[in-house]
Amino acid sequence: MATTIFVRDIAQYDGQEVTVRGWVKAKTGKGKLQFIRLRDGTGEVQCVAFMKEMDEADFEAIRGLTQESSVIITGNIRADERAPGYPGGFEIGVTGIEVVQVSDEYPITPKEHGTE
Repeated sequence: MATTIFVRDIAQYDGQEVTVRGWVKAKTGKGKLQFIRLRDGTGEVQCVAFMKEMDEADFEAIRGLTQESSVIITGNIRADERAPGYPGGFEIGVTGIEVVQVSDEYPITPKEHGTE
């Protein structure tokens, strides 16, 4: 069973399976790879989903996420100095997702995949 954590504490769980609850800040991807920027009020973390590492239904759910959708993500923490976010330097390799709520698309979002 995965430990539920806050993003600010991510460095303490390197190499472990965790669960994080939050909102989608941005999402991008192509084919068998999706990236989610997840925020939880304490920070932001990049979540990386590979189709081959998760249930097909969960991967399809990720494809349908919109900005500010509420999700519960489970995955493995791994250090990666390139990983964006705050505190940064770590990302979550997604193994499962529970979509709590999908938000309507924002009509004024400057880019298709996020606010940046």
